[in-house]
Parts: sequence; structure tokens; C-alpha cells
Amino acid sequence: MVQLLMSERSFITNSTRGDLMSDESTSRERLIEERRNQILDAAARLFARKGYKGATIREIAHEAGVAEGTIYNYFDSKHDLLISLPQRISWPLVSSFVRSARRQGSDTVADDEEQMVQLLQASMSSMQQHTDAVKVLLAYIPFMEEEIQSQFLKQTTLFFTRIFDFEGFLQERIETGTFRSLDTAIAARAFVGMVLIFVLSQEILPGRKIIPMSNEEIAREIVRLFLYGAVARPEGGEG
Repeated sequence: MVQLLMSERSFITNSTRGDLMSDESTSRERLIEERRNQILDAAARLFARKGYKGATIREIAHEAGVAEGTIYNYFDSKHDLLISLPQRISWPLVSSFVRSARRQGSDTVADDEEQMVQLLQASMSSMQQHTDAVKVLLAYIPFMEEEIQSQFLKQTTLFFTRIFDFEGFLQERIETGTFRSLDTAIAARAFVGMVLIFVLSQEILPGRKIIPMSNEEIAREIVRLFLYGAVARPEGGEG
């Protein structure tokens, strides 16, 4: 009995220690991510305000409220900061949506519509929060040095691997008969493109002067256009 109690106590102690180590690791990763985002946001603000060439690492550190040397704990150079900006917009939301959709096991268009509306609302909100990053990317991508463009494209590829997850979601819907046969690569990019271009015209350029609608209303219109097209359907045909 004593040995059994000691074994149980040892198991509980080891389990608790493991849980604590896991919590500490998660907390440390969260702090690293927060500091990294803090620096990226500061860089985006300065790049938008002074231009990429006009901003210095020292100024970015001051804007972020960190020591200049701290920047190099997270980024190799100012170039590295620039090509990392897409990570601050909305790329991870695509994977989050796909995981949610697959976990719920939805196989109806109506359910897909609701999930995709939620995805777009979150994506639009993220891009609205990071307009400086969007502006900088739109302004500087065409004029980047070839080497920097290459690095940027590698980072962008990470985004498209997440789009491939969205392609997988579309393919699953095709296989279940929910969606018709279509080119999933084109469809995935078209869906994301609809959102990016709309946010560009609605938020980045003139602000909310074109269409005074909520994110939910805009997201639903975009999703319905993607899912059902523009052709008139019989009453109730969308579901």
C-alpha cells in the first residue's frame, strides 16, 4: 500500500511538473509572439509614415518601446521586417476556418455560408487593424530589390500553403456532393482575392465612403456571391 501511494504521489508530482512545464512553455511562446508582433506593428507604422528607406532600426526600436538590440533577437534586418509584414494581417485565419469546418463536420451549404461569413468578418477585422502593413506591402512589393522580392515570395508561399488547406476544404465539399466540380486552386485564390480587393477599396484607399455597411453585411454578400453566383435562383434555392 505504501509503495502504491508513493507511486501515485510520484505520478501526480511528475504529471504536475509536466503540466507546469507545458504552461511555462506556452506562456513563453506567447510572450515571444507578442513582442514580435509589437515590433512588426511599429515597423509598419514607420514604413507607412517615413517610407521603407527612411525608417531606421533605431527608430523602429524607439517606436516599439524596446532596445535596438532587442530587434535582432527577432529579426535579422530591416529587410526581414518588411517581408514578415504579411504575417501580421490575416493568414492564420484561413487554417483556423478550415479546422473549425472540418471539426464540425458540416455538409450543407447553409452551414458553410455561416462559417465562411465568420472567417471573412475576422479577416476583414484583422486587415482593418493592420492597415499600415497593408499599405506598405502594396506600395513596396513592386519596387523591392530582386533578392528581397525573392525572400518576400518565400514568405508569401507560407500563406498559400494555408490557402491549400482551403483548397482541401473545397475538395472535401466536392467529394460529398455539396459543391459542384471546380478547380479548387482557382476557387481558393478567387475567394481570397475578392476579400483583399474589397478591403483595399473600402478601407485602405477612401475609407468607409463607398459602401457604409457592417463587416457582417459585407462578408455575407461576398460569401453568397462566391457560393451561389449572381444568377437568380428560386426562393430558398441558396440553402
